[in-house]
Amino acid sequence: MPFYVLKNEDSKGRTRTALRTEPHREGKDMSFLANSKASSYNWTTARIEPAHISITVCGVADRRWKAYAFVDGDEEMSEGEFDYGTVVPDMLTDRDTDANCPIWNPREYFLLVVLIRLDQVAREWESLIRKIVRGVREQTDDSRTKASIASDPEHNQDTVKTYENAIEVLRVLRDTLSDNNEAWTRFSAPHGDIGFFGDFEHVPESSRTHIMGCLREIRSNFGRLSDLQRKLETLERRYQSRVESLERRLTIESNQAAKRSGSISELMVSWVSPAAVVSAVFAIPEPFGNFRRTWKSFAIAMIVVTAILNLLVFTKEKQLLKTKSPKHVHTSILALRDRLPLHQLPLAWRRAHRQNRLLRTDTEATLIEPNSAEMASSGRPALAAQTELVEITMPPACRTRNP
Repeated sequence: MPFYVLKNEDSKGRTRTALRTEPHREGKDMSFLANSKASSYNWTTARIEPAHISITVCGVADRRWKAYAFVDGDEEMSEGEFDYGTVVPDMLTDRDTDANCPIWNPREYFLLVVLIRLDQVAREWESLIRKIVRGVREQTDDSRTKASIASDPEHNQDTVKTYENAIEVLRVLRDTLSDNNEAWTRFSAPHGDIGFFGDFEHVPESSRTHIMGCLREIRSNFGRLSDLQRKLETLERRYQSRVESLERRLTIESNQAAKRSGSISELMVSWVSPAAVVSAVFAIPEPFGNFRRTWKSFAIAMIVVTAILNLLVFTKEKQLLKTKSPKHVHTSILALRDRLPLHQLPLAWRRAHRQNRLLRTDTEATLIEPNSAEMASSGRPALAAQTELVEITMPPACRTRNP
């Protein structure tokens, strides 16, 4: 049963103890929640580290078996844990039962250990996700406050990176919970391993009742884990929507900046460039023939150069608009296309017929609708008024025919 534990590197008692000699496991940084000044938790040095609990019962008979539990809890063991007094805590059940009063049925004991340890795992998950939800709420309020004050592109880019880190962490947590819930789904399936615990032959009534109660509580605990998984999925979708919103905002700001830059460039071309060109010409030491450099000739040269540059800009813009302007298809061509059988149409027309629209790359145009009466008589649906067009070149065989 894998899970994650929230730890703070600067807090004593939550870090790994000196008794553990193995290196730190690779955890996940949670500092992306440290943006809020009024945070209820110190997320600056917070991280989540993976932990694991494994339980195994093996033996040859109901009275000859052994149980093993491998718990990765990073807890320092005190001397009082080995007190041989009247009550000896069972370490496998997290000190919840007395080892001097053992449970002899291996299946009953296994389910009891699973129930206790699963409840421990569920509490760890609930504590972690509760703090994450609170941190996300505080971060949301703080981000809205900053967004209402100013819209800084650099701040928005940093926020996008922060949200992407959050999505990655939430996806890891969600996948781990999903694996746990999937394991229970396979275990509790009609032909799953849960059937092994339904054999109550030679089982006392008290043990039978205890086994059924443990199974019900285990199912309830996995229901808690399923609820936590849905919370993580909701948080992940929330962060994803924020990332998309910020990316749209960055795109709009980038387009606005490009538009402002284009306006400045147009201003430079229209007014500054003529002055620079004329000044460069007038700075030539040798004049051109009888050309005299006077204020009148300077003004005339400015007007001529400005007119030429603006004419060039206007011509270029007109060409760009012409490439994006709609092209109308004559109704006779559309009628001919609709009357001919599909196998006699050109390849481009057949493709357009299959797609139920005419295509033109990077062009959105208005199509003249054909005569609705003709379309109704032919049994074909009318084409949409808004569509994208592709230029149609009629084959020679079709040009001579009169539709």
